Amino acid sequence: MDFIKAFANVANGDDCYLDTWKQVASGDVKEIKELVKAFSDNKVRVLLGVKDGQYQEVYKKYFGRIKPRRDDLFVKKLNDDYGAFNAEYNSNLALEPYSPVTISPDGGNTLPESMETEGADEGWV
Repeated sequence: MDFIKAFANVANGDDCYLDTWKQVASGDVKEIKELVKAFSDNKVRVLLGVKDGQYQEVYKKYFGRIKPRRDDLFVKKLNDDYGAFNAEYNSNLALEPYSPVTISPDGGNTLPESMETEGADEGWV
C-alpha cells in the first residue's frame, strides 16, 4: 500500500486503499491495472541497492513521491530499528554509478579511481 500511496501521489493523512483485497490476493489484479492506467503519468522515487557491482535491489520499506523531493524521509526510514537495507547504495541517494569508498583498518580511507581527483579538494581523503 505504501507503494500505491506514493504512486498515486496521495498526501500523508489521506485515505489510500484497495476495494478488492480478496480478489487481489487470489490473483485478480484488475483494480491494480486500473490504477496503473489511471495514473500512467505518475512516477515514484525508489532507493536502488547494489550487490555484486550491479543495481539489483529496491528498498521496499519506503517509497517517495516525486514532489516534494524528500531524501530526509528515506534517511529516517533507513535509520529506523527495522529499516536496514541489505545492499550498498550511494550515500547521497542519487542514481549514478555506484562508487564505494574503501576503508582500511589503519583508518586511511581511499577513494575509487574514478573519484581520486574530483573529491580530493573537498576533504574526501
